[in-house]
Amino acid sequence: MTEGITSLREELKSMLKQEEIEKLITSTITTIMAKIEENMNNKIEHLVSSKFNEMQSKIDSLEFDNTNLKEKLQKIEDITTSENKSLQEQVNKAYALSKLAHQKANYNEQYFRKNNIKILNIQENRDESEELLTKTVTSTLKTHAGVDLLLTDIVAIPPSPH
Repeated sequence: MTEGITSLREELKSMLKQEEIEKLITSTITTIMAKIEENMNNKIEHLVSSKFNEMQSKIDSLEFDNTNLKEKLQKIEDITTSENKSLQEQVNKAYALSKLAHQKANYNEQYFRKNNIKILNIQENRDESEELLTKTVTSTLKTHAGVDLLLTDIVAIPPSPH
């Protein structure tokens, strides 16, 4: 019996105790969980890194497009400013020319009227020709004003407004 007990003791010593089993299971599960966690962290890191790179690429593209648009806008502003200056210069020149033309027109009108005479209350027939009207004017001036005009002294007789 002593021998049986001794052999049982030896067998019991070689058998794992419950605490050791719990420690072994806990250790195994902890190791497995750590590997799973590490694997998940690697996958998450990879996905985040991939998305980050994708977003960074899009941001870089948008910054490039933004820079190009700013350059185009600046060129358009420069061209518009230049065209506005050119148009303003043309407007100023046109204004100066129109002012000069108006002054010359006034001068020419005054110069043209220098030798004009306006005669009122001369009877005019509708069928009258310019030559007949010229003769009527010269005879009226000779009769009433004592002015002797030749037919060649009269340059033009405009028709009267009816």
